[in-house]
Amino acid sequence: MEYNTLPDAALLQALETAGRTPPIELIQACLQRQESLTPGLLALFRASLDDDWEDEADARWYRLLHAAKLLLAFREPAALPFFEQLFTGPNDDLDNLEWFETDLAHYGSTAVATLLRIVALETEETYHYGRDLAAQTLSVIGALYPQERARILPGLRALLPPLQADGTFAIPPGFVDETWTSVATALGELQDEESRSQIEEMFAQELIVEGIIGFDDYCDFFAAQSPVANILYQPFDIIEEYQTRQRQQEREAEIGQRQSLLRHQGFLPPVAPPKPIQTRLGDRMNDLLVNGPPSPKVGRNAPCPCGSGLKYKKCHGRPGA
Repeated sequence: MEYNTLPDAALLQALETAGRTPPIELIQACLQRQESLTPGLLALFRASLDDDWEDEADARWYRLLHAAKLLLAFREPAALPFFEQLFTGPNDDLDNLEWFETDLAHYGSTAVATLLRIVALETEETYHYGRDLAAQTLSVIGALYPQERARILPGLRALLPPLQADGTFAIPPGFVDETWTSVATALGELQDEESRSQIEEMFAQELIVEGIIGFDDYCDFFAAQSPVANILYQPFDIIEEYQTRQRQQEREAEIGQRQSLLRHQGFLPPVAPPKPIQTRLGDRMNDLLVNGPPSPKVGRNAPCPCGSGLKYKKCHGRPGA
C-alpha cells in the first residue's frame, strides 16, 4: 500500500488497526507528517488509555503502543500528561508499561518534572512498576544530561525516609516502601555522595530489597568512571524498534511452521482438538446432571478468581492463560 498517498485520517485509521506489527512503511509515512498527525495521535493516545475491547484479538489493543511511540519519537511535550496517566495507573496495566521501559529518557530534560511526579506517587508499601520505571528513567537522564542532576538528585533524595540523629528512620515500625530500593539504586548510579551514608544505613537496617540490589553492587556504582558507566540504555529509535518487532514476528511464524511440520511427521503430539459445541437441549441437560451447573462467568474487569489481585483480563482471562 502507498501510505504516503493516504490522507491523514486514513493514515491514522491504518495505524489504529495495524495490530501488533504494523508495516515499516506505515510508521515511516507517519514520521513524515509530524505536524499534521500530532493532534490525531494525541487524541488516539488519550482515548486508548481507557481501552477495554471485548475481543482479546482486536487489533486496536495496540493503538496505544503505536500512537505513544510516534509521539515519543516526536518528543511531543503534550503527550507527557498521558504518559503520566499511564505510568501512575494500577499495576494490572503492567503489559502496557513494559512497552516503554526507560524510553521516556528520549525526552531528556523535558520529562524530568513528569518523572519526578510519577516516582513520588503515594503507594505506601505496595510495589508499583510505574514508579520503578520512573526512577530508572531519571537515572538515565541524569547520567546523559549532567545539568539535570540539580533537579533530579534533590527530588529523589526527598523520597527516602528521613534519618534521625539517633540513627533511626522516621517511619512506622516494620514499614518498607519498595520504591526506596529503586530510588537508592538511581542515586547510586548517579554517584550521589550526599545520600550515601543515609542509604548505607538503610541497607544496614534492611530497608533496601537486597534481592534487587546488593550492598556491594551499590558501592560499586561509586567506583565507576562516571554515571554513564552505571546505566544500561539503548537510545530510542522507532524504526529499529519496529524492525525488531517484525523480525520477532517472522521468527514466531517460522517456529510455528516447524512445530506444525514436526506434528505432521509424528515427532510432536497433535494439538488437542477443541471440544465440540453442544447445541441440543438434551445434551446440555445431560451435562448439567453429570457435571453440575457451570461456574459463573467472570467479568473482564472483575478480580481474577485465582486471588492474584489482578483483573481477570490481565490474568487467567488473557489468551493462553
